[in-house]
Amino acid sequence: MKPVEQIESPFRPHLIFTHPKCKFPDKINITELVLDRQIREGRGQKVAVLYAERKVTYAEIYDSVNRLGNALLSLGIRKGDPVVLRIANRPEFIVAALAIHKIGAVPIPTMMLLKEKTLVKIANASQARLMIVDADLLDEVEKGKTSYETLKQFIVIGDSGSGTYHSYEDLLEKNKKELDPVPVDRDELGILFFTGGTTGEPKGCMHPVTGPLAVVHVSECIYPGGIKENDIFGGTPPLPFTYGYHHAMLIPFSYGATVSLLAGRATPEKTMEAVDRHRVTLFHSVPSMYRLILNIPNAEKIYQVRTLRACYTASAPIPPATIQEWKERFGQQIINVIGSHELLGSFIATWREPVKPGALGYPYPGYECAILDEQGRECPAGEPGRLALKGPTGAMYWNQPEEQKKAVVNGWSLTGDAAYRDPDGCIWHVSRTDDIIKSRGYRISPEE
Repeated sequence: MKPVEQIESPFRPHLIFTHPKCKFPDKINITELVLDRQIREGRGQKVAVLYAERKVTYAEIYDSVNRLGNALLSLGIRKGDPVVLRIANRPEFIVAALAIHKIGAVPIPTMMLLKEKTLVKIANASQARLMIVDADLLDEVEKGKTSYETLKQFIVIGDSGSGTYHSYEDLLEKNKKELDPVPVDRDELGILFFTGGTTGEPKGCMHPVTGPLAVVHVSECIYPGGIKENDIFGGTPPLPFTYGYHHAMLIPFSYGATVSLLAGRATPEKTMEAVDRHRVTLFHSVPSMYRLILNIPNAEKIYQVRTLRACYTASAPIPPATIQEWKERFGQQIINVIGSHELLGSFIATWREPVKPGALGYPYPGYECAILDEQGRECPAGEPGRLALKGPTGAMYWNQPEEQKKAVVNGWSLTGDAAYRDPDGCIWHVSRTDDIIKSRGYRISPEE
C-alpha cells in the first residue's frame, strides 16, 4: 500500500525531491543500497559495528541479514508485511532491520521502555504478525499475549531454547546466506514509526521506502567535510528512535563508516569510555547526557577525545551555557539537530553560519521551511507562526484521518511548533502549538 494513497488528497503532504541525491529510481531496496553495496565495493572485511569487545564486519552483518531474511520468508513474511522490532542497541537490531528491508517488508521499531498496553496497541494497529524481540525484553510482550489480534509469531534473540518461540540464533544457523533484495516501488510503505502516545493513542507515522534514504542524503550537510569511510559514529541515540535509526545505522552504513554501540544502560562514564576506546569521530547524544558528562570532574582530562571532529544533540532543548562549556572543555561546537517521527528524521540544525546561540538553526538542503499563520499564509520575518516543512519526507499518519487533518496545511507538514524566522533565515522557537509535551516517560520537546 502506498502511504500517500491512504490519505485524503486535501491532507496529503507535498513531497519534493529537490536534493540532487534524492533522485530515486522507480524500484529500490534500502538494504541493497545501504549494505549490499558495501560488499560489492570491497568493504566486506571492514569493521561495521563496535559493540563492547565485539568487532563485527560488514561481511558478517551481510551474512546474518541474508540468513534472517530467508528465515522471515520461511515464516511467511512477504513484501509489505509489518514486523515489530523490540531490540536493544546491539548489532542484532541492525541485522533485523536490514533483513526486513531486504525482503521488502516494513520494520516497526519500538522503544525498549514501552509497556504492555502500548505494545498491544502498536501490534494491533499495524496488524503485525511477527515480532523480533530480545529475551530480556519479553516480559511486557508476554503480558499482552491474549490481546494481540494478529501477532502470533515471535523470534527471540538469546532464547534459552525453551521451544516456545523461534530462536534467532537457530534460524540464522539453519538458513542459507544467499538472498536477493526484493525491489520495492518507490512510493510503497518502507517503515512505520509510532509516537510514544504521550497524549493518548500512539500514532503511526508512515514513510515510503524513499524516506530513510532521503534522510541519509539530506543529513550529510551537518557533517563538516562530509562523511568519511574512516569515521566512527558513536554516542547514545537508541536505534528504535529516528535519531538512532539513521545516525547510528543507515547513515554510517551508507558511507561505509563504522558504528560504536553502547552495551547496556548508557551512563556518562560508559559513554565517554566508548568514545575513548572506539576512537569515535562523530558523537551523537542528548542534552541531558552532555550535562552529565560535564558534571564529571576533569572529564576532559580523564577521557582521550582527540579523535572527535563533530558533536550533535537532539530530542530536547540544549541550554546555550552547556554548548559554551562543552566547547571550552572539549574544544567542539555542539550542533543542535531538530527532527521528528512525523518527518522521519531531522530537517533543521545549527549546521551553518551564522550560528546563533539558542536558535533552532537552518533548514537542510532539500527542505523548504515556512512560518504559517492560522489561515495558512506565510508570516513575514520576525512574526511568530506555525513551523511547517516540505521536503522528501512528510507527515502521514497510519489510519488516523482526524490527526492527519491537523498535520498538513496546503501540502505543508506542521511540526506542532510556533516559531519565527529572522532576517538571516535562521529559525527561532517560541513554544509548542499543541500539548504533546506532557509525559515523563517519552517527553517530546519543542526542539524535537
